[in-house]
Amino acid sequence: MDPQTDPALLEGFLTDASNLRGRADALVRARTPEDVARIVRHCQAEGIPLTVSAGRTSTTAGPVPSGGWILAIDAMNTIRSIEPGRASAEAAIYLGAFQAEIERAGWLYPPDPTSQHDCALGASIATNASGARSFRYGATRGWVASVEVVLPTGQILVARRGDPIPADWPVPRWQEPAVKTAAGFSPPKDLLDVFIGQEGTLGIVTAAEVLTRRLPTSVIGFLCWFRSRSDAVAFMVSARAFARADRSGALSPRCIEYFDAACVGMARQRLGSVPSEAGAALYCEQEVERTEEDHLGAWVD
Repeated sequence: MDPQTDPALLEGFLTDASNLRGRADALVRARTPEDVARIVRHCQAEGIPLTVSAGRTSTTAGPVPSGGWILAIDAMNTIRSIEPGRASAEAAIYLGAFQAEIERAGWLYPPDPTSQHDCALGASIATNASGARSFRYGATRGWVASVEVVLPTGQILVARRGDPIPADWPVPRWQEPAVKTAAGFSPPKDLLDVFIGQEGTLGIVTAAEVLTRRLPTSVIGFLCWFRSRSDAVAFMVSARAFARADRSGALSPRCIEYFDAACVGMARQRLGSVPSEAGAALYCEQEVERTEEDHLGAWVD
């Protein structure tokens, strides 16, 4: 286990991208799920607070300790397999690096949080991360096939889609607010759901298997200018209706990002090529599933 207490060493683990600073008594490193389990059992037995640390790129102080030990899992970053329709890796691999390897094999793992090149795979699952492509593909939850997780007891558990929740487990009961939300407890349909979005409160994700789909042959990007917000919203509502009617149709965007008048004004100042009458904009992406002409024709119409 070998806890490290050198203040100079601990210093590098006391903050993250939030710039908040914590304190800790020791640092322990894990290279395997068994290491994590052994450390968790020890901390439970001794009453030692334990904070998990991987990339320390969080802007919410998630890995910033408030005393106790820091558990560094950054060495757990190996890709285990990439196969047709699925891929698996250890939790501390950077999501963007994992996705790049999947795409090199001709597949796509759709979740794309803006922090994908800075966040770890395990953290993206623990927060049920979403991104621009969630317009078509949804958040992370629907793309996770299984997780390997270490419970607070030190037990190593593999939770797969469809596995029942043990009858003697207290299930988190929380009503999601009626607004856009992804992270946090969600009414679980099965055991796997319990560990997606739980922010590390119920267990430490050490590895995961995710689902993939064929990489599109190409993607068309559109930057569309509108006179007003209402015009942009009307177009978005129409585009969403087309996408829901036929997910592989000629007009089936995988993302739609809105830019308000302030953003348009900033772009106008910096780029100078923004139409003078533009008061809003949408950035859209269309995966090419037919011919480019079919897709372009539908978007222009």
